[in-house]
Amino acid sequence: MLRSVKEFEGYPLLASDGKIGHVTDCLFDDRDWTMRYLVADAGSLVPHHVIISPDHLDQPEVGWTGKRFRVNLTKQQVKDSPPLDSDAPLSRRYEIDLAKHYQQVDPYWKSSVFDPEVAEHEKRLEEIAECHLRSANRVRRDQVHATDGEIGHIDDFIVDTSSWKMRYFVVKTRNFLPGGTVLIGIDWIQSIDRTGSKVNVDLTCEKIRKSPEFDVHEPVNRDYEGRLYDYYGKPRYWQEPDGPVF
Repeated sequence: MLRSVKEFEGYPLLASDGKIGHVTDCLFDDRDWTMRYLVADAGSLVPHHVIISPDHLDQPEVGWTGKRFRVNLTKQQVKDSPPLDSDAPLSRRYEIDLAKHYQQVDPYWKSSVFDPEVAEHEKRLEEIAECHLRSANRVRRDQVHATDGEIGHIDDFIVDTSSWKMRYFVVKTRNFLPGGTVLIGIDWIQSIDRTGSKVNVDLTCEKIRKSPEFDVHEPVNRDYEGRLYDYYGKPRYWQEPDGPVF
């Protein structure tokens, strides 16, 4: 199911024995554009934010219907989780401590087969991993550039809740469509300028301007996706391997 990330901010998080708090943000990995954590304000439980892996979300379709997420953890487990410094980058060391606390058997960064070279490579990745976990809230307002000019800024993301992959940017195109909004596939990214808060896509302004109309009040379904991909002449992600990793 495809859903707006902005939509579920504010959703309550319900543990097996009561409310934990509410969603305030999400963290995603900009190498493969997968959502790794929900960020929650748990002020009634602990005096700091907590992060919850989608691995702990129970039956996410219930959350969409009732505007809430059920979590297969207890309030005490969340309360005893490692404290999170909201002002510091999220390090792999913290993620390891969190995975141990919640007894995650197979965290997303763990290789299924041990190989010394792979282990060394993963160790190096751990040293830089914090550079790739990004806040959806902070990425909003990042500028989006076509091959021939700026087209607007990121306003939201559309995420696939079956895999937690980010599938689309929702882009406000104030530069040439006053008040207009378009969807641009994550796989169509040409490059990312992290220091300049800019994303480049391999599409022209004119091509984007004439793309199938997107209504932010309507769900993104496969029929619309098919028309969008046919219009751009792009291979459909549901029929092809995932796009390149930066």
